[in-house]
Amino acid sequence: MSKPGRYLLLLGPYPPPFGGVSVHLLRLLKVLDESQVPHVLVARTLKDPVSSRIIPSGTRIRFLRNITRHLEHAFCVHDHSEHYQWKSFPASFFFFWTIRRSGRPWLLTIHDGTFPQRMQKANPISRFLIRSQLRRYSEVVVINKELGETVRSLGVEPSRVSLIKSFIPFHYEPPPLDDELRMFLDSHRPIIAVSGAFHATYHFDVVAEAFLKVRTMHASAGLIFISGSFTRSVNLEAQVRHLSDPVKESVFFAHDLPPAALLTVIRRSNMFIRSAFPDGDGMSMREAMVLGIPVVASETGHRPEGVRTYSPKNPDHLAAAILKTLEGREDLDAIAQRTARESREQADSLLTIYKRYMSVPAP
Repeated sequence: MSKPGRYLLLLGPYPPPFGGVSVHLLRLLKVLDESQVPHVLVARTLKDPVSSRIIPSGTRIRFLRNITRHLEHAFCVHDHSEHYQWKSFPASFFFFWTIRRSGRPWLLTIHDGTFPQRMQKANPISRFLIRSQLRRYSEVVVINKELGETVRSLGVEPSRVSLIKSFIPFHYEPPPLDDELRMFLDSHRPIIAVSGAFHATYHFDVVAEAFLKVRTMHASAGLIFISGSFTRSVNLEAQVRHLSDPVKESVFFAHDLPPAALLTVIRRSNMFIRSAFPDGDGMSMREAMVLGIPVVASETGHRPEGVRTYSPKNPDHLAAAILKTLEGREDLDAIAQRTARESREQADSLLTIYKRYMSVPAP
């Protein structure tokens, strides 16, 4: 076991709602506590202290400085920061040099489902920098097969690439919801929920167009867009405001919901849509599955069993998938049990890696 004072050093965004990675880290901290794995998180997006084991780093410079400060006591570093997206030569050089000189195992999890497409479009210099960094990591964890193929194509040995999905067990207590949101849920049926970010890969405009088609057959239906305000789309909200009263009143924008409130909304919905394309793993989709809610998702080639898929960017196909799913023929209990079991297996896979490195003597 590790010597006193040594810990797993985690790097990444925290707290939620800074995307699915921040939610993954929130739950990973809970798993580590329950498994008695000592840990410290250097939180890239946190500005103020919340605990002695969560180190705020509101700027990139503070983030890099805190990594250096805590590296001495780490038995292993697990990087969720996706720093390779920063397009910053100094940051790239910092990670390249620090990984090389630290003498400690470094893990990287790639959560970004657009990584393969970005690598195809990357210029030679960016591709060289990313390849050089990836090959320095002891292990690279990917959350779907396409990411694994891309990482191996960049020269990382297959034995150092592990497929571990980001969805791990969670527990929550349903909180009271905002009055306006609660009234919307109470006054519409069926409720269709979709979460993500207001940028091109989530195709929320396609979801909105499909919903208008569904509403011709389900006049009391309601659509909830769940996102962080840091990705807020003024254009889409303006388009909804210009619709006729009955239609615009059937669409709700829920921003910056805490994780427990988001899960409560999903649980009170009749369906969940995962519209991202390309996509990583879709943690919110698996949350819905565990909660017994049917899921419709864009076809990516790696959606889990039990999800009805549709052709991305095709509102007619999405509308048809929604209507078919509303018929309610899926065995939702079996899907929920299988997804919960798989989430425990993913957490166990991470713990196996951590405990292996805990036993390695300090350099």
